[in-house]
Amino acid sequence: PQNRLNVAVQALVANLEHCPPEDKANRMITPWTIAEFERLLVDGAAYEGVAAPPPEDLPGGP
Repeated sequence: PQNRLNVAVQALVANLEHCPPEDKANRMITPWTIAEFERLLVDGAAYEGVAAPPPEDLPGGP
């Protein structure tokens, strides 16, 4: 779980580093980054062979 968290954090940081400067301030802590963080954690769980929660169990899911 700790490794999965590290991967998610690194992916978010990389995304922020590659977005235009005018977007950075708006993207630091937003519903988008929070949703992306949750998505990355779920993807990480699925990638590691751990059953990911169904989308309807996640905030903002379908």
